[in-house]
Amino acid sequence: MQYLRTNLSKKVGKLVDWSGGFWERRYSAEPVLDDTALVGRLRYVLAHGVKEGLVDRSAE
Repeated sequence: MQYLRTNLSKKVGKLVDWSGGFWERRYSAEPVLDDTALVGRLRYVLAHGVKEGLVDRSAE
């Protein structure tokens, strides 16, 4: 997981010209127990880029 997080943060940082902290300090896995929970997690992930001002629409 550390390898994935490190490489992903470097690549995304270059794409959006962003430096500094990218992840929280510790990784925690949250189980997705059913389809309702999965939809909730996907909505959160898709809305996050818009919320942070990285994109105008989640489709981007």
